[in-house]
Amino acid sequence: MLRLVSSTGEARSGHTSVAQRSHLRLVVDDAPRQQLLRTMMLVATARTHAASRIRARLQVGRGLSISLVLGLAMISLCQGLFADTLGVGGHRSLAILSLLAVISLLLLVRHSADERAISAVHDLESCIGRIRRLIAELRQGSVGNADLIHDVRRRYIVVLRDCRARHKHADYLAAKGSLDRAIPHPWRARLHYVADVYLREIAIAAVPLLLFVTL
Repeated sequence: MLRLVSSTGEARSGHTSVAQRSHLRLVVDDAPRQQLLRTMMLVATARTHAASRIRARLQVGRGLSISLVLGLAMISLCQGLFADTLGVGGHRSLAILSLLAVISLLLLVRHSADERAISAVHDLESCIGRIRRLIAELRQGSVGNADLIHDVRRRYIVVLRDCRARHKHADYLAAKGSLDRAIPHPWRARLHYVADVYLREIAIAAVPLLLFVTL
């Protein structure tokens, strides 16, 4: 893309200004390409944050599921080793604790095997890869190539339409903070990440632990 620029200068003769002249020249306007590059990089980074967040939530669920399985094994071991000393009340408490642990385990397994979350990660990763290829193509193209910019923008819109998963506003804030070092990492993005990744799974796994503490 070309832009018409006017520049003004003075013609000098010795130490005296003779006349003021105006020059018109065409320069390459790289602003549309840079703007499209920034937009695509921001969206790709935001969706990378979204995929990482969902993947981390699934991993936390699996880790807590393993912990609950180990807890159930310990409860069974205690019931076997101390069957004579526990008494009726002890056996009843351990049975209730085991039941709650099993329920929590089933919920965690269901969440960590959520097909929608797994599919969202795959969709996001596919979308990220396609956007990054468009970024590389636009960077390698000649500056000021209006046809290339228009074609890349059109295909970028198609990529966004094809991706069924979306990033959240907190992912956008995290991406903006990571791309622009001058912007501090927003606390809202951190809080949303911690809440989305850890809060629900830890709350489910903590129910048997709370009962154990009260016994």
